[in-house]
This record gives sequence, structure tokens and C-alpha cells, in this order.
Amino acid sequence: MVGAPNLKSTALWARVFPGMQKRQALGLFVLIPVGIGATLGWYRAGYTADYPLAVSLFEWTSNFVLLWLAFEIGSRFASFLLRPWTPPLWGVLVLGGIAGVAISRPVRSLVREASAGLAPEVRAEVSFPDGLVWEEFVFAYASVVAVPILIWVVVNYIYVQAFDVERFGHRRSEKSDQSEPAAPTPVPEFIKQLSAGPDAEIHALQAEDHYLRVYTATSNELIRYRFSDAVGEVGHLPGLQVHRSFWVNKTAVDTVRRSGRSYEIVLKGGLEVPVSRSYRYAVKESGLLSRTA
Repeated sequence: MVGAPNLKSTALWARVFPGMQKRQALGLFVLIPVGIGATLGWYRAGYTADYPLAVSLFEWTSNFVLLWLAFEIGSRFASFLLRPWTPPLWGVLVLGGIAGVAISRPVRSLVREASAGLAPEVRAEVSFPDGLVWEEFVFAYASVVAVPILIWVVVNYIYVQAFDVERFGHRRSEKSDQSEPAAPTPVPEFIKQLSAGPDAEIHALQAEDHYLRVYTATSNELIRYRFSDAVGEVGHLPGLQVHRSFWVNKTAVDTVRRSGRSYEIVLKGGLEVPVSRSYRYAVKESGLLSRTA
């Protein structure tokens, strides 16, 4: 039962933050907006010039974090709508930024009201000179929101180009993969100990104390090797671990048997492999349960 929650949380993380590690997501959605907001608040930028320092920090940090999250939502929506036209990354980010400004405005107004309540003696407002015609007002407002949108675009490009993180369907490796030849598939070290040779078709791996039993298309052999190391070396194969002592190659699966709430995988050579409860979720996600007899 230990493995299933971890697999579920991993799947959820992949859906919420696709192609991004936890430290990268922490930097993008917490450290960067909080850092920018806190800096603006520290210097009492713009309309918070007369606010107490604590109120200015609260105002700018809260507003920028909300705006940043709205940029993310707006960019995902823009990417979804524009997917048939394969737009460039900068187009998705700019449109997402404009949408984010609009959808976050009501919540940011509430934050501004809260800030005003913390400093009732100061009533700061975002204002423009009187007498502006609507074209001038639109230009003046655009100049205010253009800076955070520009920061949003630059930060995301840095994530894509410097860290090779996928953002809204774009990543740096798309171009490099087309120009660089694919690296040769490494031969697992444990295969070198098999009498079947390096071309052996691996069907399953089984841990037996400090030994490893390797099932191939033609035989099975027992060698002195660590099971966890062997599983790490067959990552290029379409397989998965189904038990703390078993790894199976999906291409070698003949059928899956169910007995009550338990499952058993039967390989083409007749080997019967139990599926432990801890790995049942991984087996389900792999699609193997569709072969249940």
C-alpha cells in the first residue's frame, strides 16, 4: 500500500505541472513572483509610496502572486484555443498575460481594499490624469500592465531555453532533437553475464535474495546482480515493476488473470507473475489490466 499514493501524487503532479520538476515549479510559481512583489513592496513602488512598509509588502506581494497565477491560467487557456494554429511561445504568453490581467482584476481589487483597510489614514489609488480620451487611457493602462507581462514572457523563455522545461507545448529540445542523431541504446550491464548474449529478449526480472533471475524468450538464468540496479538499466524497454521482486516487459505479457481483488500476469513463456497491491495502480495506468481474462 505504500507505493500507490506516491504514484497517484506523481500522476497528479504531472497533470498540474507538465514537464516540470518540483524545484522548478517552486521557483516559477513561488520564489519569482514573491521575490518581485516583495522588492516592489520594499521600495513602495507606484501608488503605495505613502503606505507603511508592512502594508506595501502585503499589497505588492499578494497582487503579484495573484497576477502571476492568472498569467499561468490565461496562457494555458490561450494555448488550448490556439493549438490548431501552432502559435509561437511569445504569442501564447502575451495573450495569456492580457487574459490574466482581466481575470485577476476582481481578486486584486479585493486585495487593494484590504490594504487600504490596514492603512485607513492613507487612501492610495491607481489613477490617471483627468481629461484623457479613451485612446489615451487605453495606452496609459497598457503601459502599466505591459511590464509584468514582459517579465512573464522573459521568465518563461528562460525556463524553456536555459532549463529545457516544457511550457505550453514548447521546449528547447524540439529543435536540438531534429539536428542531433539519437544516442545508441545502452546495453544493460547484467546482460553481459547471460549466456544468451547481448541480443537476448528480456521478458522478466526476479529478485532472489542477492541474486537476479533473468527470464528471456528462450530460457532463464540466475546471476549475482542487484535487482534494483537491473530495473534501472532496462528503462529503455516498455516494462514496469509489478511487485517488489518482479519487473516485466509489457511486450512479453500474454494475459492477466484476476482472482477476487488480486491480479496475476502470465507471460508468453508461461511464467506467472503476481501483482502486489502497492504496484496495482502502476499496472492499471500502464493499460495491462485491459488484457484481463
